[in-house]
Amino acid sequence: MKIAVQSLATAACLLWVAALSLGQSRPSALGVLVEPRPPLEVPPELRVILPPRATVRILANTELTNDGEVVLVYEAEPGSEPDSHIAVVRAGRIVKEFRVAELRKYGEAFTVVAFSQIRLNVMENGVVIVFRNIGDGAGTLFVVVNHQSDSYALVFEQLLRQGQLRIFEGETTQIEMWSAREDLDEGISCTWCAHRYEIQTLKWQDGNFIPENKRLTRKPLNPHRISERLLVVAVEENPR
Repeated sequence: MKIAVQSLATAACLLWVAALSLGQSRPSALGVLVEPRPPLEVPPELRVILPPRATVRILANTELTNDGEVVLVYEAEPGSEPDSHIAVVRAGRIVKEFRVAELRKYGEAFTVVAFSQIRLNVMENGVVIVFRNIGDGAGTLFVVVNHQSDSYALVFEQLLRQGQLRIFEGETTQIEMWSAREDLDEGISCTWCAHRYEIQTLKWQDGNFIPENKRLTRKPLNPHRISERLLVVAVEENPR
């Protein structure tokens, strides 16, 4: 099932790509003002399988299987606290669905802010979806969906404080999780003050991201500068 939406093909050069477009979040007096992505027009064949009042924020053709599928992120009801769902559609029906509120009891409402298909290895792809909490924007939830064992699975889920996820695509993809360590602050501490950052490296192996090493930045960093680019993907140069 192919829907006329934007292609997720990667660029044919070595560069950093921020999947979060500017203007969906911006600094404010209380932290970061998080603005939902604009609602999308949905083809009739997809609208009929969604809740009647659903608002679709993400709609993309993906290649997690040879035949492909459509991944949607939608909110079941309009309101100030989004009830976000991730749905995978094949042959005109939802074959797998995840409700963000049921992943963990975070006690906060999250809205989707970024999405990208990534390569996990030479044979597998995944989709990474980024949600940011409504409020001060300090919490960011990163999830990765992959096709496994004739179904779709949530293979990565992590909540980071004023964080960033860096993805290094290759024969075996690695990721870095950057998360603020407010507990290491010296002197006056506040949510959006400068913090040292913990950087956790993980490597894709046997259907999971396996932790490899962990380090701390030597100096405190400005969390606004880190979290303004929530998702960063290193795209390899294609051979010519």
